[in-house]
Amino acid sequence: MKINTLGSQGNPAVILIHGMFCDYTSTLTYAEHLKGHYFVIMPTLDGHYAGSGNYTTADGQAKKLTVMLHEMDISEIALLQGTSMGAEVALAVTKICDIPIRHYLFDGGPFFMFPKWFRGVMQRKFEGFTRKFKGKSRETVMQDSFIRWIGGKNLNDYGSMLDSFIKSADFMTAESIKNVTETCYCCTLPMFSEQLQKKFVFHFSEKEPAHQSKKRLQKAYPYAKYIDYPGNGHCGFQAAEPEKYAEFLISLMR
Repeated sequence: MKINTLGSQGNPAVILIHGMFCDYTSTLTYAEHLKGHYFVIMPTLDGHYAGSGNYTTADGQAKKLTVMLHEMDISEIALLQGTSMGAEVALAVTKICDIPIRHYLFDGGPFFMFPKWFRGVMQRKFEGFTRKFKGKSRETVMQDSFIRWIGGKNLNDYGSMLDSFIKSADFMTAESIKNVTETCYCCTLPMFSEQLQKKFVFHFSEKEPAHQSKKRLQKAYPYAKYIDYPGNGHCGFQAAEPEKYAEFLISLMR
């Protein structure tokens, strides 16, 4: 794992965790609007950059991030935010991290528990993506039917995510892909207190596939807040309106 930051360390800390097959650059479109008043911490997870070890588990990444935050002398976190698979890593951080966290936003997380055969199907699909998209252009990736299903009608909004996806195709290993699939589709929901759940916000686009995990979350975390964005793309708010999304994050912290 490696860390990139924006802003002054004297400001309140905000952690932004990217999604699968991306890196920290996929968060920059809205992180740039936070750096004036916050210390923005953007990890790139293992397996998602050249020369790193394999991605392992959400818990393993959460432990590494917690250690690195202590090394950075972070004593409090104003907001912990995770995108897509990063939302599941953020949930693991919530379970493990001993640094006080004031607010939580889980955006578009695929908090599913699917059978082994389905996870195998998705693993093979993701392996096929990395082979197919190596060295390809953003325009080529946008033509893929699965990408269009995930992203919805306005794929042009997803430029930074797609560019990260193309870049990661060069070094995502079969082991990393297997473990990423397990994180997304074999997600155990830890127990949290009523008091802690009240700090949680789960955010989904109304028609994105990950939205289907919302009922499972509501059963596990009845005291959390759930917000639906009126769009059909995966993590569509941050993709389509990054400045407004940053304002939304600031409003949560205030």
